[in-house]
Amino acid sequence: MNLAAQFPSLLPPGIYKIKNENYQPDQSHGLIVYLLQGMTTPDRFYIGVTEDLHERLRKHNAGEVFHTSKFKPWFIKTAFAFRDRERAGAFER
Repeated sequence: MNLAAQFPSLLPPGIYKIKNENYQPDQSHGLIVYLLQGMTTPDRFYIGVTEDLHERLRKHNAGEVFHTSKFKPWFIKTAFAFRDRERAGAFER
């Protein structure tokens, strides 16, 4: 599944990859571990966990997240969906 096609305003073409091709963003998927990269500061990265990737990226790019506000805008470099909270947390670390 190409999520860049689903969210063209958020994901630059060819950047976003997801491990599970059967992933559907509107399904009950548990948690998403994501890696952001700065658009204007490509040496900056941020790893986080969320249940709503679209909304979380919006907050990062709106400056609503303290740790990422200085280096916005961000794009999603990659993301992985987990059904299990413990596995998502372990993967994030």
